[in-house]
Amino acid sequence: MLLLLVADLARRLIVANPENDKPLHGDGVILIDEIDLHLHPSWQRKIVPNLMKIFKNCQFIISTHSPQIISHIQPESVFILKDNNIFHPEESYGKNTDRILEDIMGTDARPQEIKQDLHKLFVLIQDKKLQDAENLMVDLQSRIGMDSELAKAKVLSKRMEIIGK
Repeated sequence: MLLLLVADLARRLIVANPENDKPLHGDGVILIDEIDLHLHPSWQRKIVPNLMKIFKNCQFIISTHSPQIISHIQPESVFILKDNNIFHPEESYGKNTDRILEDIMGTDARPQEIKQDLHKLFVLIQDKKLQDAENLMVDLQSRIGMDSELAKAKVLSKRMEIIGK
C-alpha cells in the first residue's frame, strides 16, 4: 500500500506538471486519511518525514490516531479536534508515545488496573510500608515484567529502607 501511495502521488504530479523537468517538485495539496493504517510502528515513524522529503512542495493534510506519527511532527503542524475546537498541542515532536497518548490523545498508556497498582506502590513507599510495597512489586513484576516504574520504585524503597527518607 505504501508503494502504491508513493507511486500514485508521483504519477499525479507528473500528469499535473507535464512541462516540468522535475515533476516531483510540483505544487499540490495531498489529503491522506489514517496514514498509519496497516503500517508497522517503525514505518509509521518514517512515513510523514519521507513523504515531505520526496514531495517537497506539497502540503500534506493527514489524519492519524498514531502516537508514532505525531511524535515526528512539530506541534504547530498538529491540529487536534476536540469538542468542536481546534488547537495545537504544546509539544509533540520528539515526545515518547506514552506522553503523546496521555497528554495529547487523552488516553492511558497502561491498563487502568496496572496504573492504579503502580500509584498504590508509590503511596506504600511514601507511607514507609516497605514490606507491603515489596509484595506489590513482586506481584506487579510477575504481571508486567521489569519496568522502568518498578525499577524506580525499587530504588525509592531501598533508599527509604536505608535512610528513612
